Amino acid sequence: MKSLKLGICDEDGSFSADLAGYINECHYGVTAVAFTSPDSAKEFLSEEKLDAILLTDTSGCDSEPGERPSIMGVPGFLLLEEPEPDISWEIARYQNVRSLCSLIIKEIYPSDFQRPVLRAGSIAVFSPVGRSGKTRLAEALSRAFGTGGIYVGMEDYMPRGYQERPGDGIYHAMCLPGNAEERLLGMIDRSGGSGRLILSGSYLDSRALSKEKLGSLIKMLMVRGGFRGVIFDIGGGSLGDMCMLECFDRVLMPSPGDRLSDLKIGRLRDILTAEGYGDIERRLEEIKVPEDDSELRRAAERICRAMS
Repeated sequence: MKSLKLGICDEDGSFSADLAGYINECHYGVTAVAFTSPDSAKEFLSEEKLDAILLTDTSGCDSEPGERPSIMGVPGFLLLEEPEPDISWEIARYQNVRSLCSLIIKEIYPSDFQRPVLRAGSIAVFSPVGRSGKTRLAEALSRAFGTGGIYVGMEDYMPRGYQERPGDGIYHAMCLPGNAEERLLGMIDRSGGSGRLILSGSYLDSRALSKEKLGSLIKMLMVRGGFRGVIFDIGGGSLGDMCMLECFDRVLMPSPGDRLSDLKIGRLRDILTAEGYGDIERRLEEIKVPEDDSELRRAAERICRAMS
């Protein structure tokens, strides 16, 4: 999937600037540029290119009334509080950024979501090093599987965008009365193309999953959930037992490659070997996560194609 360049045009400069800044921060395969008027967008387009543009009204557009809005041939999307569900270029103004980006990408590059990924399996993305690109890599891997991929968040802190509700998290799913499997399936968010399941946002969550439960969970997501690629984003404090990594087909360990990070990873390998976890130590695949979104996408697709 290509990296999409998106314009955001709104007279309220703070709205367009804030939305563009958040899209650029989230790394969802979209880079955004803010404009305060169609004229400023046209001035930009006289020298640069855009793949799509978000609009809050159609004034200044080149298209006819009733047609898809566009500016200098760039297809537009109209942000509305109550969009028509049958009009693909009308988008709800108030929704999370991930869903917004996914809707636009699917409309502009539909073939990228139809391309099959033949291989299947489970991947753990785990690292004892902070700011290693672990979450970006895990999300990119889930997107590489298209609608057949699922990102599973296992961190020992509240992830960005996660809103706690009664019954969320692995601790509640396992401990509340009723069918835990049905509850977990009901927690999956499928609105963004690939699936998304947040299993941890508290201390209790990160310690409520055993190796046996983890193996059953991966199988359930593949069989009942219908996902070909199950990608776990595992925080350094979320594993009660390192043997849990044996449940995955591959274990990727992102590292920035600096001296301190290399020392931490080396120390982890030494401890695993000394404590009798040599098989796990040998399965850890160190990887440097590309900073560029396009390079990250290509790297994720290569990893997915190599799944066995």
